[in-house]
Amino acid sequence: MGKTTDLTGETLIKSSEGCKLTAYPDSNGIQTYGWGSIYRLDGSRVQSGDTITAEQAEELFKKDLSQHDAELNSLLKPVIDKLTEGQFDALSSFAYNEGSGRLQGSTLYRMILADPNDINIPNQLMLWIHAGKAVLDGLIIRRGKEIALWKNRPLSEVRQKWELLDESLKRQGL
Repeated sequence: MGKTTDLTGETLIKSSEGCKLTAYPDSNGIQTYGWGSIYRLDGSRVQSGDTITAEQAEELFKKDLSQHDAELNSLLKPVIDKLTEGQFDALSSFAYNEGSGRLQGSTLYRMILADPNDINIPNQLMLWIHAGKAVLDGLIIRRGKEIALWKNRPLSEVRQKWELLDESLKRQGL
C-alpha cells in the first residue's frame, strides 16, 4: 500500500516552508505561494502577483504532499518497507523542497536503494544546503531536522543545537 507523510513530517515541511498567501520568488527565483507550492490548484504555474487564501493553501499543501508521497513510494518501492516512518518523513521533506526528480538523480537516492541503513545517508542529506552557490541557513536547519527524523530523534534536539551554534558564532563575531 505504501507510506504517507505523517503529522511530524507535515510539521517539518510547514515549519521549513512557511505560508505566504501572495506569490514571491523563492531562493531560486521560482514564483511560490502557500506552503511552498509552485503550482496553482488548477495545475498551472504560480505567477508573480498571484494570491491564495489560507484554506486554498492548505488544500494545495495536501494535494502537493499526496503527489510527493506517491512519487516517493514509486521511487523507493524496492526498499519502502525497510524505511521507518521517520526516514520516510525525512525524504518527504527533502522531496517537497528539492523535488523528486532531483532525489532520483542523486547519490543520496542510490545510497538509499543500496542500503537504507547506511550510516552515511545523513551526511549525504547535509550536502543539500545550497541555493545556487549560496549556503542557506534555512536549508542547514531543515536538513538537520530531516537527519533527526532519519535517525528517529526529536526535532527539538536540532533546534537546540542550532541555537547553541548560532550563539557561539555571534560571540566570535562571525
